[in-house]
Amino acid sequence: MFVHTSLRSKTPATVANPAFAAPRMGMRPGLVVTASGKNQNTWLTLGIQLSFFPFVDRMTPKILLFSLKSVRLRICILAMLGIFATVSMRTILGMAMVCMVNTTAFVETNEYVAMSFFRNASFEEERVCSKSYSAQAMAESGYHGTLLWSPSMQSLLFSATFYGGLITILPSGYLADRFGPKPFFILSVLDYSVVTILGPLLANTNFYAFLVGRLIMGLGEGFIMPTVSSLASRWFPPNERGAVAALYTSGIQLAGSTGGFVSASLCSLDFSGGWPLIFYTFGCLGCLWCVIFTIVASSSPGENKWISNEEKNHIISAVPHSSTYDKNVPVPWRRIMSSTAVLSILVVQFSFSYSLTTLQSFLPAYFRDILLLDVKSNGLYTVLPFLSQLIFKNVFGHLSDYLKRKEILSCTTSSKVFQSIGSFGSVVCFSGLAWFVNCETPILALAFLGMHGLCFSCGMSGFYVSCLSIAPSYTGVVMSMSMFFGTIGNALAPLTFGLVNSQGSDKEWRNVYLICAVLNAIAGVVFLVSGSGQIQVWAIPESPKKQRMNQEPIVTNSL
Repeated sequence: MFVHTSLRSKTPATVANPAFAAPRMGMRPGLVVTASGKNQNTWLTLGIQLSFFPFVDRMTPKILLFSLKSVRLRICILAMLGIFATVSMRTILGMAMVCMVNTTAFVETNEYVAMSFFRNASFEEERVCSKSYSAQAMAESGYHGTLLWSPSMQSLLFSATFYGGLITILPSGYLADRFGPKPFFILSVLDYSVVTILGPLLANTNFYAFLVGRLIMGLGEGFIMPTVSSLASRWFPPNERGAVAALYTSGIQLAGSTGGFVSASLCSLDFSGGWPLIFYTFGCLGCLWCVIFTIVASSSPGENKWISNEEKNHIISAVPHSSTYDKNVPVPWRRIMSSTAVLSILVVQFSFSYSLTTLQSFLPAYFRDILLLDVKSNGLYTVLPFLSQLIFKNVFGHLSDYLKRKEILSCTTSSKVFQSIGSFGSVVCFSGLAWFVNCETPILALAFLGMHGLCFSCGMSGFYVSCLSIAPSYTGVVMSMSMFFGTIGNALAPLTFGLVNSQGSDKEWRNVYLICAVLNAIAGVVFLVSGSGQIQVWAIPESPKKQRMNQEPIVTNSL
């Protein structure tokens, strides 16, 4: 007979059907179970391993995640739109740059194209296709830039945002866990919005004014993903996190797809020079989001004035720390930093961030200089890889949740399977771009980039869900560490690109993609060996442990 503590009374209650109760709580019949409970939580000792299972009463009404009444769905959508706004404001520089800068000035004089002393026969023979870089030819393709910024200056601008993020990213998760994620999320998006709206003014002032603006924008960058992850760990039960993580991180792909297309369209307009409209449009969208999120959202379900008691109780019963955030809970820093599960997340985050930044920042230049596309085709081609990611990450998010819910795969196995597809599949795609694509086969480039979108999407159900699952009480801290390594990858991508791609040749672009392939291969192996999707023992707060040890067990029985 299986016995547990009643959620509504201190009197022990008996479950009449132990065969039903055990699988429902994630256990197999035959295990020796010691149960004790308080505050709608059940702590179980299974053998020598301590595990935590939120106990959800069968009679508790549930509001489905994807329903019109679901407030947590609104929180998820707002988080997605917030990520969309910030990623758009950061990555529009990739398309804006090809419209802002006078490319022909540096084609004729700069170090990697025009210095005939260094341009030998092998460089000329290497190009499969030839292209005229005259001012007239570039204008006919839709590129009307006037700013005289060299390629090295452009690479520095792409990295500047991430340098700012390195300053704030480590404390951001800690602050979000201690004081609530909402205010930090709003201030971050507002920082992005103000700097973006001022972008054209700063750019026309001088290069260094624009550079400082990008650095200030980066201070907000460090707060985005840690605060969103802290928000998600409070609002969403474990069996919804795969679908939820896929949905709110879709803001990244939504920004990559619509941002590139809209930016290309605005760039081609004659009004106000075209490219300043890119900054004004997305900056205003960010300001609008801040107003809506301030009114609708809250750091936790317990603080939200729009949520029903039914949904609030369901979330609190499934996510015990969702109702409040304890400012006095100590963080086990040493055990976090020495955890192999955490270290595997850091390695994957670095490789994925490096690869994503390479694509977001330099695909427009690749399409222009190697595939020889005009500005409108450039915008269309830039959309498709991120559109692929947007579609498949939500498909795989639901699939991973289904496999775990039906107990086909455990949380750890699910994370490893999807992450292996994400990492090793990306190796194949980047290798294909490196060896089989040139200006004569642009459709093949789209095929590989679309396939990469599919593989990249699996990572959201792999390492990212692992990050949300292994330490619910310290999600902000773990995510801050993860994003710190991701930000290093983001910052190194443009710098490495500038070093490897000094001449802009086909061979150098091949090296750019091969570096991405190698990093993804290493990450795939590390996560396959050390990754996890289960809550770690060190992640269980100390107070519930002491409570469990001090409280006399009600019944210990063999099922």
